[in-house]
Amino acid sequence: MSTRRSASWGLDPHLDPHLEPHLDPAARRRTDRGSVTPLIVGFAVVLALGIALVTDATAAYLQRSGLSTLADGAALSGADAGASGRSTYTQGVPADELPVDLAAARAGVADYLRQVRAFEEYPGLRWSVRVDAATSSVYVRLTAPLDLPLAIPGGPEEALVSAEGEGSTSVDD
Repeated sequence: MSTRRSASWGLDPHLDPHLEPHLDPAARRRTDRGSVTPLIVGFAVVLALGIALVTDATAAYLQRSGLSTLADGAALSGADAGASGRSTYTQGVPADELPVDLAAARAGVADYLRQVRAFEEYPGLRWSVRVDAATSSVYVRLTAPLDLPLAIPGGPEEALVSAEGEGSTSVDD
């Protein structure tokens, strides 16, 4: 009955599946078939981007952790070398904290980084040393490029990761 009525209005339910789809199950199946594919493709793209993001973040975290350990060791080595510099011999050993010589601290940091082969493990490694005379502390900042394992489209292919370490020496009684 409804088929006749549609036909009398000039509308054919077989040509337009939205018109009385309960009359033709085959036409109804054809319209639903492609609607899931874009959803699955979209979820797959979001999942792939999520995996890439987590992988890159983990690589950056691991590199920062390694650089942090390296910076702490370099700062302690620099503080030790800086405290046993020329001023210790010319001015004597103070009662509480040893004065740190910047040039000796830098040399100590450079020696430490060479000894542990930091430049081989982190190609492109850059470092800087700062001495705080008030606290007799040596601060080391290390920066190294990180090639991201999975590049996110539109994102950087390389990132810079930095870490800082502090070291100081004191006089024990």
